[in-house]
Amino acid sequence: MSLESVASFASIDLKANEVALNQLSEQRQWPFTTYAAEELDDIKGIENPSEYVKKVTGSNSVAEAAALKLGSSERLVVPKWAFKKDGYNMTIACCRLEFSESLVKHKRKNWLGEKRHGKKDSDNVTKKPVKRNLYGNEVVEGYQCKPKHVDLNRPMLFHTHHLLLCEGTRCAKAGAKNLAHDLRTVLKEVGLASGRKRIKISRSMCVGACRNRSALAIYQRLIPNCDKPLTNHGIWLRGIEEFSESTWRELFIALAKNQPISEVIEPRFFAPFEESKE
Repeated sequence: MSLESVASFASIDLKANEVALNQLSEQRQWPFTTYAAEELDDIKGIENPSEYVKKVTGSNSVAEAAALKLGSSERLVVPKWAFKKDGYNMTIACCRLEFSESLVKHKRKNWLGEKRHGKKDSDNVTKKPVKRNLYGNEVVEGYQCKPKHVDLNRPMLFHTHHLLLCEGTRCAKAGAKNLAHDLRTVLKEVGLASGRKRIKISRSMCVGACRNRSALAIYQRLIPNCDKPLTNHGIWLRGIEEFSESTWRELFIALAKNQPISEVIEPRFFAPFEESKE
């Protein structure tokens, strides 16, 4: 198995402060989770229970049980295996996590294979369809929404949330380029690209948070005479290049329902903020 296929690892609470495991977690950016002995004891799917391990730790399995617990699985891919070298021992087991490929990686991998739109006429010459933005205006060729005829007096379209997506040069190199366009397509599919629950997405250049990889800021619009609280206002997310299409859909639907996005997005994706010292 490739190390690139590892998403996270787990053990028993007795190992929570073990230096090597915490250094490995930081070095590889793999989340490290530990469980109490009673959470691991007799988990369904354990193949090699041990009375000795139970006597020492309180659970009849550690490696296998922790893998099964973390993966919410009842089947091991690799059962308990003892690794020994230079007088040191480590027991490892592995199971498969439910996995959804990130939208960024999926698009990047399939970009060249995507079908181009347009039909050919009798002379076998491709005719490009007229592209229009949400206002119905014809779009300038080579752009995604820039209108050919600008009406400076037309108001901005109504929206409940404004999402600022970092697509600066570093993020673009990491694969975030064109993500905003793909997300607008997802918004159309879930019915949130227009209407009273519209979500607006704008691209930004570097926001000065490159340590957080691709970042996203969420601002909720205060609507006059509306008693709904601003549930998801002023929130920053990080590492969004890992989000699968299903994750983006869950995020958008939560915003539309005014549901805290912390209920659908893992804590590790929320960017921490330094408190003001003044």
